[in-house]
Amino acid sequence: MVRSLARYQSDFLAQIRLPSPGSEVRGAPESMPPSVGWAIYQRNWKISHDRALRGTYETLASLLSEFEFRSVALRYRKEYASRSGSLDDYGEDLPVMLVALARHGERDAVPAWAADVARLDWAIHRAFLSADAPPDSAARDERLADPARTGLAGRPATALVESSYPIYDLWLRASTARRLCPVVASERPQSVLVTRPATTVLVHLLTPAEGRFALALLAGHSLEEADQRATELEAAFDVIGCLQNFASVGAFLGLRPAGMAP
Repeated sequence: MVRSLARYQSDFLAQIRLPSPGSEVRGAPESMPPSVGWAIYQRNWKISHDRALRGTYETLASLLSEFEFRSVALRYRKEYASRSGSLDDYGEDLPVMLVALARHGERDAVPAWAADVARLDWAIHRAFLSADAPPDSAARDERLADPARTGLAGRPATALVESSYPIYDLWLRASTARRLCPVVASERPQSVLVTRPATTVLVHLLTPAEGRFALALLAGHSLEEADQRATELEAAFDVIGCLQNFASVGAFLGLRPAGMAP
């Protein structure tokens, strides 16, 4: 029964994606031609997926023109089939698609910063949906007294997004005002930390050195290794001050042995 239902659902979705479905719509009135029934399903399917994409990528949708975003949504729907029964998962590959457009000489289709803004939108979306950190989830180990062997355990919602474009400024603009004029973003690197210590997703602008430090810690490196990487960018990097800032925004749970899988 379960297998037949799964097969029916798979076949139904495959039919919806066809330009002209040919079979009858199960459960439709006998007086309704199959083409009409499928047209109703196709319209609802397209609308629900496009709305989900717009809801996930609010910053991108705000910064692009209506025509640009609709074109992106249409192309994504045609080229990237949903792999999940939940619309919360729809759109995961949009940043990948935008990067591919640029690599294949279609950069004029969307601005160069669009892929990185999309990555930030997706990080915010996943942070909101991420599981809460389990209580007392930080590791206890005698090795944690050694900075060379100690790292930090990130919260499930914590993510770092690095870009060669000012994605934090673009996010802030989209969050505080409606788009009144064309967006022009020059190449100016920014690192953005996304956290959700409680119920609200927080977005923080980091310095390049802070971004390098956070990235190393989230990858499972030790505090000592992360400090060295940050110091390569900023000789006077304040590791204590940075850790205090991370603690204030709930980016990490606590100490853990370095080298553990994130």
